[in-house]
Amino acid sequence: MQLVVNQEGYVVVNDVQLDLPLPADPDARPLQIILCKEADREEMARRFYQLKSFEVVEETYQRRVKELEVTQPATATTVSKLQQERDQAKANAEKAADQGTRTGGSQGDDLLAQAVAAYRGALEVYSREQRPQDWATIQYDLGIALHAEGLRTGGIQGAERLAQAVAAFRSALEVITREQLPQDRAATQNDLGAALKEQALRAGGAQATDLLAQAVAAYRRALEVYTPEGFPAYHARVEANLARAEDLLEEATAPP
Repeated sequence: MQLVVNQEGYVVVNDVQLDLPLPADPDARPLQIILCKEADREEMARRFYQLKSFEVVEETYQRRVKELEVTQPATATTVSKLQQERDQAKANAEKAADQGTRTGGSQGDDLLAQAVAAYRGALEVYSREQRPQDWATIQYDLGIALHAEGLRTGGIQGAERLAQAVAAFRSALEVITREQLPQDRAATQNDLGAALKEQALRAGGAQATDLLAQAVAAYRRALEVYTPEGFPAYHARVEANLARAEDLLEEATAPP
């Protein structure tokens, strides 16, 4: 079932949750719909996904505690260690959203690496088959963290991180459809374009040209949703990204 919410001047923050099966027990898991003004959606969505990440970390912790109880007696020391890891993962998820791309030195690098590890651990809990929307959200968050790592890292390792970010965004897009979640799909297409463009800047020859063409296509797909009438601020931002990618593509394909 796909819920549609129309409230003039407001948008739904948690629209990833508007596509859901009808529950057998309507009181078991009531749906909360979060609205905000359109201008505030980016910040409110960041907070929402941060909270979702916290839920994932907590579920991972509970699963590991149960596994520990099965394999060996749970001592106070081992449980305390798991609790510390849980709290650190939550801190990483929060800081990665706010500081990961702008914190300097090894502190920022460690922060992003830990966030990536936390998201990958979460994907061991949430499967695409059982929780597709949560799975897609984590894939998107993983892509953001990997992209940030790639921007901060040079050489082969940086290129690998960018390639992994592209793969994560593409995985998220397998679930985040334009028909069901148009704004989330547009945002993911924009971030995919950014990762592809950065890949191209570090590549050469035909590979760079192909990556730039893919980036241009991703930005154009984002603009199919981010229209100047409906989302003027987002439209302008993606238009600027598209223009830069098109300029780079023109330079790459220009005759010598």
